[in-house]
Amino acid sequence: MQERYSHGHDDSVLNSYRSRSAANSAAYLLPHLQADMRLLDVGCGPGSISADFADVLAQGQVNAVDVSPESIAAAQAAYAHDNLQFQTASAYALPFVDASFDVVHAHQVLQHLAEPARALREMARVLKPNGILAVRDTAYNSMTWQPATPALQQWLDVYQAIAIHSGGNPNIGPELSRLCETAGLADIETSTSPWHYHAANGSAQWWGEMWSVRALKSDFGKLAQEQGLLTEASLQQLSHGWQAWATLPNAEFTMTHHQILARKTQTSCF
Repeated sequence: MQERYSHGHDDSVLNSYRSRSAANSAAYLLPHLQADMRLLDVGCGPGSISADFADVLAQGQVNAVDVSPESIAAAQAAYAHDNLQFQTASAYALPFVDASFDVVHAHQVLQHLAEPARALREMARVLKPNGILAVRDTAYNSMTWQPATPALQQWLDVYQAIAIHSGGNPNIGPELSRLCETAGLADIETSTSPWHYHAANGSAQWWGEMWSVRALKSDFGKLAQEQGLLTEASLQQLSHGWQAWATLPNAEFTMTHHQILARKTQTSCF
Protein backbone atom coordinates (compact mmCIF):
# COMPACT_ATOMS: atom_id res chain seq x y z
CA MET A 1 0.00 0.00 0.00
CA GLN A 2 1.32 3.44 -0.91
CA GLU A 3 1.68 5.71 2.10
CA ARG A 4 0.59 9.30 2.34
CA TYR A 5 1.33 11.45 5.35
CA SER A 6 -2.16 12.20 6.60
CA HIS A 7 -1.32 15.55 8.23
CA GLY A 8 0.71 17.05 5.41
CA HIS A 9 3.40 19.68 5.93
CA ASP A 10 1.50 22.95 5.98
CA ASP A 11 2.84 25.63 8.34
CA SER A 12 -0.13 24.98 10.63
CA VAL A 13 1.20 21.44 11.12
CA LEU A 14 4.88 22.30 11.48
CA ASN A 15 4.09 25.13 13.89
CA SER A 16 2.28 22.73 16.20
CA TYR A 17 5.17 20.26 16.00
CA ARG A 18 7.58 22.96 17.16
CA SER A 19 5.96 22.77 20.59
CA ARG A 20 7.42 19.29 21.02
CA SER A 21 10.53 18.96 23.15
CA ALA A 22 12.63 16.19 24.58
CA ALA A 23 11.06 16.98 27.96
CA ASN A 24 7.44 16.60 26.83
CA SER A 25 7.96 13.93 24.17
CA ALA A 26 11.01 11.85 25.14
CA ALA A 27 11.31 12.09 28.93
CA TYR A 28 11.36 8.28 29.15
CA LEU A 29 14.60 8.23 27.14
CA LEU A 30 16.50 11.14 28.71
CA PRO A 31 17.82 9.25 31.81
CA HIS A 32 19.53 6.76 29.48
CA LEU A 33 21.49 9.32 27.47
CA GLN A 34 25.18 10.05 27.98
CA ALA A 35 26.85 13.19 26.71
CA ASP A 36 29.13 11.45 24.18
CA MET A 37 26.51 9.22 22.50
CA ARG A 38 25.59 9.19 18.83
CA LEU A 39 21.81 9.41 18.32
CA LEU A 40 19.62 9.10 15.22
CA ASP A 41 16.23 10.84 15.28
CA VAL A 42 13.93 9.25 12.69
CA GLY A 43 10.96 11.31 11.49
CA CYS A 44 12.35 14.47 13.07
CA GLY A 45 9.86 16.93 11.56
CA PRO A 46 10.94 20.56 12.08
CA GLY A 47 13.66 19.44 14.48
CA SER A 48 12.71 20.72 17.94
CA ILE A 49 13.21 17.37 19.71
CA SER A 50 16.41 16.73 17.73
CA ALA A 51 17.82 20.08 18.86
CA ASP A 52 17.09 19.23 22.48
CA PHE A 53 18.94 15.94 22.04
CA ALA A 54 21.91 17.86 20.61
CA ASP A 55 21.97 20.01 23.76
CA VAL A 56 21.97 16.91 25.98
CA LEU A 57 24.61 15.10 23.89
CA ALA A 58 27.04 17.99 23.96
CA GLN A 59 30.08 15.77 23.31
CA GLY A 60 28.20 13.47 20.97
CA GLN A 61 26.42 13.66 17.62
CA VAL A 62 22.77 13.82 16.56
CA ASN A 63 21.68 12.92 13.04
CA ALA A 64 18.05 13.66 12.24
CA VAL A 65 16.14 12.46 9.19
CA ASP A 66 12.68 12.99 7.77
CA VAL A 67 11.10 11.90 4.50
CA SER A 68 9.74 15.44 3.97
CA PRO A 69 12.08 17.98 2.33
CA GLU A 70 9.83 20.75 3.71
CA SER A 71 10.38 19.57 7.27
CA ILE A 72 14.14 19.23 6.80
CA ALA A 73 14.38 22.72 5.30
CA ALA A 74 12.46 24.13 8.28
CA ALA A 75 14.73 22.30 10.73
CA GLN A 76 17.92 23.45 9.00
CA ALA A 77 16.67 27.06 9.06
CA ALA A 78 15.85 26.89 12.77
CA TYR A 79 18.83 25.08 14.31
CA ALA A 80 22.57 25.37 13.79
CA HIS A 81 24.14 23.15 16.45
CA ASP A 82 27.64 21.96 15.58
CA ASN A 83 26.72 18.42 16.60
CA LEU A 84 23.37 18.26 14.75
CA GLN A 85 22.85 17.29 11.11
CA PHE A 86 19.53 17.11 9.25
CA GLN A 87 18.92 15.24 6.00
CA THR A 88 16.06 13.85 3.95
CA ALA A 89 15.69 10.07 4.22
CA SER A 90 13.09 7.34 4.54
CA ALA A 91 12.72 5.20 7.65
CA TYR A 92 12.86 2.22 5.31
CA ALA A 93 16.27 3.16 3.86
CA LEU A 94 18.43 4.98 6.39
CA PRO A 95 21.63 6.33 4.76
CA PHE A 96 24.00 4.98 7.42
CA VAL A 97 26.18 1.91 7.73
CA ASP A 98 25.36 -0.88 10.14
CA ALA A 99 25.95 -0.27 13.86
CA SER A 100 26.39 3.50 13.55
CA PHE A 101 24.42 4.76 16.57
CA ASP A 102 24.13 4.26 20.31
CA VAL A 103 20.47 5.35 20.24
CA VAL A 104 17.75 5.47 17.58
CA HIS A 105 14.64 7.48 18.43
CA ALA A 106 11.29 7.79 16.65
CA HIS A 107 8.39 9.87 17.96
CA GLN A 108 4.91 9.45 16.43
CA VAL A 109 6.39 7.91 13.29
CA LEU A 110 5.26 4.29 13.16
CA GLN A 111 1.55 5.19 13.10
CA HIS A 112 2.05 6.64 9.62
CA LEU A 113 3.84 3.64 8.11
CA ALA A 114 2.32 0.75 6.19
CA GLU A 115 5.24 -1.49 7.24
CA PRO A 116 6.25 -0.49 10.77
CA ALA A 117 8.11 -3.74 11.50
CA ARG A 118 10.24 -3.20 8.40
CA ALA A 119 11.08 0.31 9.59
CA LEU A 120 11.98 -1.01 13.05
CA ARG A 121 14.32 -3.59 11.51
CA GLU A 122 16.01 -0.81 9.55
CA MET A 123 16.38 1.29 12.70
CA ALA A 124 17.83 -1.73 14.50
CA ARG A 125 20.28 -2.29 11.64
CA VAL A 126 21.99 1.04 12.30
CA LEU A 127 22.09 0.49 16.07
CA LYS A 128 25.28 -0.65 17.73
CA PRO A 129 25.11 -3.93 19.66
CA ASN A 130 23.37 -3.25 22.98
CA GLY A 131 22.20 0.08 21.56
CA ILE A 132 18.86 1.58 22.58
CA LEU A 133 15.82 1.86 20.34
CA ALA A 134 13.28 4.36 21.71
CA VAL A 135 9.86 4.66 20.07
CA ARG A 136 6.77 6.54 21.25
CA ASP A 137 3.36 6.52 19.64
CA THR A 138 -0.29 6.97 20.51
CA ALA A 139 -3.65 5.33 19.93
CA TYR A 140 -6.23 7.77 18.64
CA ASN A 141 -9.07 5.54 19.80
CA SER A 142 -7.95 6.05 23.41
CA MET A 143 -8.09 9.86 23.29
CA THR A 144 -10.53 11.46 25.70
CA TRP A 145 -11.92 14.94 26.20
CA GLN A 146 -14.38 16.88 28.28
CA PRO A 147 -17.02 18.14 27.87
CA ALA A 148 -18.53 15.78 25.31
CA THR A 149 -18.38 17.66 22.00
CA PRO A 150 -19.81 16.24 18.73
CA ALA A 151 -17.29 18.13 16.59
CA LEU A 152 -14.36 16.49 18.37
CA GLN A 153 -15.90 13.04 17.98
CA GLN A 154 -16.42 13.74 14.28
CA TRP A 155 -12.79 14.89 13.99
CA LEU A 156 -11.58 11.68 15.65
CA ASP A 157 -13.71 9.42 13.44
CA VAL A 158 -12.70 11.23 10.27
CA TYR A 159 -9.00 11.34 11.15
CA GLN A 160 -8.85 7.61 11.87
CA ALA A 161 -10.52 6.87 8.52
CA ILE A 162 -8.06 9.17 6.73
CA ALA A 163 -5.03 7.63 8.45
CA ILE A 164 -6.07 4.08 7.61
CA HIS A 165 -6.81 5.04 4.00
CA SER A 166 -3.35 6.66 3.86
CA GLY A 167 -1.67 3.37 4.80
CA GLY A 168 -1.11 3.94 8.50
CA ASN A 169 -2.42 2.68 11.80
CA PRO A 170 -3.64 5.53 14.05
CA ASN A 171 -4.01 3.11 16.98
CA ILE A 172 -0.57 1.52 16.87
CA GLY A 173 0.54 2.49 20.38
CA PRO A 174 -0.40 -0.75 22.19
CA GLU A 175 1.23 -2.80 19.41
CA LEU A 176 4.74 -1.37 19.82
CA SER A 177 6.04 -4.15 22.05
CA ARG A 178 4.88 -6.86 19.66
CA LEU A 179 6.36 -5.02 16.70
CA CYS A 180 9.72 -4.70 18.43
CA GLU A 181 9.72 -8.42 19.13
CA THR A 182 8.90 -9.08 15.48
CA ALA A 183 11.83 -6.87 14.51
CA GLY A 184 14.19 -9.00 16.61
CA LEU A 185 14.75 -6.58 19.49
CA ALA A 186 15.12 -7.66 23.12
CA ASP A 187 14.94 -6.38 26.72
CA ILE A 188 11.79 -4.46 25.85
CA GLU A 189 10.61 -2.00 28.49
CA THR A 190 7.11 -0.52 28.14
CA SER A 191 5.59 2.58 29.69
CA THR A 192 2.94 5.21 29.02
CA SER A 193 2.74 8.96 29.44
CA PRO A 194 0.10 11.55 28.51
CA TRP A 195 -0.18 14.85 26.80
CA HIS A 196 -2.86 16.58 28.83
CA TYR A 197 -4.39 19.88 27.76
CA HIS A 198 -6.73 21.75 30.09
CA ALA A 199 -8.37 25.13 30.43
CA ALA A 200 -6.72 26.03 33.73
CA ASN A 201 -3.30 26.68 32.17
CA GLY A 202 -4.47 27.73 28.70
CA SER A 203 -3.20 24.61 26.95
CA ALA A 204 -6.71 23.45 25.96
CA GLN A 205 -7.26 26.79 24.25
CA TRP A 206 -3.99 26.38 22.35
CA TRP A 207 -4.84 22.79 21.36
CA GLY A 208 -8.35 23.62 20.21
CA GLU A 209 -7.36 26.73 18.28
CA MET A 210 -4.49 24.85 16.67
CA TRP A 211 -6.81 22.10 15.42
CA SER A 212 -9.41 24.60 14.26
CA VAL A 213 -6.75 25.97 11.89
CA ARG A 214 -5.22 22.61 10.95
CA ALA A 215 -8.64 21.22 10.05
CA LEU A 216 -8.89 23.82 7.30
CA LYS A 217 -5.29 24.32 6.17
CA SER A 218 -3.57 20.96 6.55
CA ASP A 219 -4.05 17.83 4.46
CA PHE A 220 -6.68 16.66 6.96
CA GLY A 221 -9.33 18.80 5.26
CA LYS A 222 -8.15 18.00 1.74
CA LEU A 223 -8.15 14.26 2.33
CA ALA A 224 -11.46 14.33 4.17
CA GLN A 225 -13.10 15.95 1.16
CA GLU A 226 -11.28 13.75 -1.37
CA GLN A 227 -12.51 10.65 0.46
CA GLY A 228 -16.07 11.95 0.78
CA LEU A 229 -15.91 12.10 4.57
CA LEU A 230 -16.61 15.82 4.88
CA THR A 231 -17.92 18.61 2.69
CA GLU A 232 -16.54 22.15 2.71
CA ALA A 233 -19.49 23.18 4.88
CA SER A 234 -19.09 20.34 7.39
CA LEU A 235 -15.33 20.99 7.54
CA GLN A 236 -16.05 24.59 8.48
CA GLN A 237 -18.47 23.40 11.15
CA LEU A 238 -15.86 21.03 12.55
CA SER A 239 -13.33 23.87 12.72
CA HIS A 240 -15.85 26.08 14.54
CA GLY A 241 -16.54 23.20 16.93
CA TRP A 242 -12.87 23.07 17.91
CA GLN A 243 -12.87 26.83 18.44
CA ALA A 244 -15.97 26.66 20.63
CA TRP A 245 -14.57 23.79 22.72
CA ALA A 246 -11.32 25.71 23.25
CA THR A 247 -13.17 28.52 25.04
CA LEU A 248 -14.94 26.28 27.58
CA PRO A 249 -13.81 26.79 31.19
CA ASN A 250 -13.76 23.02 31.82
CA ALA A 251 -12.15 21.90 28.57
CA GLU A 252 -9.74 18.95 28.90
CA PHE A 253 -8.09 16.69 26.32
CA THR A 254 -5.82 13.71 27.00
CA MET A 255 -3.66 11.79 24.55
CA THR A 256 -1.92 8.74 26.01
CA HIS A 257 1.37 7.64 24.46
CA HIS A 258 2.88 4.17 24.58
CA GLN A 259 6.66 4.13 24.92
CA ILE A 260 9.22 1.42 24.25
CA LEU A 261 12.87 1.12 25.17
CA ALA A 262 14.45 -1.91 23.51
CA ARG A 263 17.96 -3.24 23.04
CA LYS A 264 19.78 -4.67 20.06
CA THR A 265 21.44 -7.85 21.23
CA GLN A 266 24.88 -9.02 20.20
CA THR A 267 23.33 -11.87 18.21
CA SER A 268 20.63 -9.92 16.38
CA CYS A 269 20.80 -10.19 12.60
CA PHE A 270 19.37 -7.48 10.31
